Amino acid sequence: MYVRIYNLKVPKPEDVTKEFYKLGPQGEGETYTILTYNQENLEEVRKADIWDKITDNNYKQLKERVNEFQTHVINTWDKDPFKEYPFLIEENNLYYLKLKEDNSWMLATLKEDKIYVIEESW
Repeated sequence: MYVRIYNLKVPKPEDVTKEFYKLGPQGEGETYTILTYNQENLEEVRKADIWDKITDNNYKQLKERVNEFQTHVINTWDKDPFKEYPFLIEENNLYYLKLKEDNSWMLATLKEDKIYVIEESW
């Protein structure tokens, strides 16, 4: 799903929920997707060699990125998918952040049996 663009290499999820999906004709825009895994694939997801741990050193930077994204989505699209499905940045959780040269980016966090993915494309 995200391998081609962001090199996020994880097994196929059991379920994909697109909580927010607003892309323009050139693929620009924002998305918020939740990937749910069964127990069989969950261990493989956790062991993937892509994750970094959220720590004191990166927490503030990640939280600011998420807050800016959430504010932009709510103000631009008049919808708040984060009320029902919060995108949480919590210390000791795992995350994957990929930045591209065109300022597009994707942030994924792993919590319990789900990967929460926000993406901003230009």
